[in-house]
Amino acid sequence: FEGLGNPARAVSRPKQRPGRKAHLTEAQEAELLAVIDGRKGLRSTYWLGPLVRLALATGMRQGELRELLWSDIRLSESWLQVRESKDTKGGTRIRDVPLTPDAVALLKALKRELPRRLDGRLFPPIDVQTASKAFARAAAAAGLPDLTFHDLRHVAVTRLAEVVSSPLELAEFSGHRDLQTLKRYHNPRAADLARKVAKRIEESAGEIRR
Repeated sequence: FEGLGNPARAVSRPKQRPGRKAHLTEAQEAELLAVIDGRKGLRSTYWLGPLVRLALATGMRQGELRELLWSDIRLSESWLQVRESKDTKGGTRIRDVPLTPDAVALLKALKRELPRRLDGRLFPPIDVQTASKAFARAAAAAGLPDLTFHDLRHVAVTRLAEVVSSPLELAEFSGHRDLQTLKRYHNPRAADLARKVAKRIEESAGEIRR
């Protein structure tokens, strides 16, 4: 209509919140796993330790791990299938997840140690609240009260970035469909990057001298 302005022009798009930065040192990881394994007096369910270790080894989402079947895993070829993931829209999407040697070794150990289930699942039918609350209790007992289960995905993706050179290949591990979202999960510490660069410069100088 003549003379009517567009009210949408006065509305600005909300700014995207900065991604959460999650870090977990080797010492903190060891303390967390020690608590979960019960060596520090905290009783936990048997599935929490394997669930946390798999999250750190694969970077998979909690829901993907909880629904995992042994028939989804191809240990001889170092990959597994996820039938449904967080960003599935209509129907079922199948995603193939590459596995590192450490992840393969962990899954082989879990195949021997976890109770065999008639439904073929690695874990009992636990829901997200049960898993998240159990993890929160363990993290708090380990002196990491702000650490969430989803933070383990940040930690895993950051570690995978150390050995996977291509962002596109890293996205195959993590399941991210766009690199901008993947970037939010890559949380290297400034000190670690500084040491990494210094090591590369030292190695390059050594090659030149040779």
